[in-house]
Amino acid sequence: MLLGKYEQGLEILGIRNLLWYNTGDFFAALNSMDTITVFTSTTVRPVLQRQLPSALPLVIAYRVIVFQEIEQEGQMTFIVVSKAEAVAFPKVVCAKSASVMLQSGCGSYLCVKSENMPKCVFIYNSKTLKINSVVIMRNVVTSLAWHPKKVILSICTGIQAFGLWTPIGCFAVHIPGFQNVTDLLVKKIVWSATGNNFIVVGHKTAFIGIMTLTKNTHEEKRNSIG
Repeated sequence: MLLGKYEQGLEILGIRNLLWYNTGDFFAALNSMDTITVFTSTTVRPVLQRQLPSALPLVIAYRVIVFQEIEQEGQMTFIVVSKAEAVAFPKVVCAKSASVMLQSGCGSYLCVKSENMPKCVFIYNSKTLKINSVVIMRNVVTSLAWHPKKVILSICTGIQAFGLWTPIGCFAVHIPGFQNVTDLLVKKIVWSATGNNFIVVGHKTAFIGIMTLTKNTHEEKRNSIG
């Protein structure tokens, strides 16, 4: 039975990605102009619409936390960008970078990566489409994956480490035991159904990791972002 019909219009020109909400009541579309539109599944009418921000002053004005990856002592780490650093989000031409939208397992968050800004990850509140955080990576994002049980987002860029975003902060996970940096360049993370384990997938190598979260770890990360 055909309940509704959706036709691409001027307001949603150039569909780059479509996503069903976990409840099945809504779906979201991302277009080539970096506009997110949420529709009802029955009437196919738009109920929410937001434009991806293109510069830091816009998001900082709304108290959005912006994390930026830097290299410190040869290792990946994250800093919180201040209001004084009013720079535009990096836009690069990358034919292999596709736009991505993923909803967290709990349904509270929506992560978005646009092919127009492939080094940036935007985190939204799924219900209101209010932007929560922005993560700026040094390299093009190759993969995003939500933890199935907790609000943890893995961010991979093809280096010997990967990022994890949570509502309390963003931090780096380094891959130990590899002398040559090309031995394992992390392409993506594949979570197990329980979220207790994950597979780190490289270009030529893969191995299984164990996710361990403690109260002290959360407190440390909370303090580290102020």
